Amino acid sequence: MGVGLTCPEKGIIVLFLASALLGLGTSLWSGRKKPTIESGQPSSREAVAAQAEPGSELRESLDVNAATESELVALRGVGPVLAKRIVEYRGENGPFICVEELLNVKGIGPRTLAEIEQGIFCGPRQANQERGFE
Repeated sequence: MGVGLTCPEKGIIVLFLASALLGLGTSLWSGRKKPTIESGQPSSREAVAAQAEPGSELRESLDVNAATESELVALRGVGPVLAKRIVEYRGENGPFICVEELLNVKGIGPRTLAEIEQGIFCGPRQANQERGFE
């Protein structure tokens, strides 16, 4: 008592599923934060420097895509275990696309991210490619 689908019906179902997946992928992709560099606009470091009070020391931001464990430990709220997890995550998943992606690392929640996000940035994708991450 088997009721099967005909070949055209199977084709329609496959097309429907493919279009649904494509739509889902497109909506997820368009929701990503995309870094943009506009000519004439200051870089993020220049913008931070402009906001710093005169006479205050500006601490250099740390590129989470190039930082070593020892460099990450220097960040407030990051210990040796968390630094190791960040480096391992980066090794398994490739470079971080945005700072918020650190929330995917076990042990980093919104509070920890809020503590460290002012002192970090994600390096440019071109530099990541040159280092062999992509």
